[in-house]
Amino acid sequence: MAVMLKRWNDDKMDALDAKVDRLEIEMRDLRTEMKSGFDRLHRLMIQFGGGMIVALFVALAAGV
Repeated sequence: MAVMLKRWNDDKMDALDAKVDRLEIEMRDLRTEMKSGFDRLHRLMIQFGGGMIVALFVALAAGV
């Protein structure tokens, strides 16, 4: 009986380990995807801010 219980526990732990490994892979993929999205957002914000500054200087130079 003790051997059967130990084997059952080992099987359950192996199954849990497989689930945790899969979750770690999914989380790593999600982090990578989020990082690339934030990098694109950061680049867009810098471009937008630069465009606003250029537009301000052009408007000031034109005397508007």
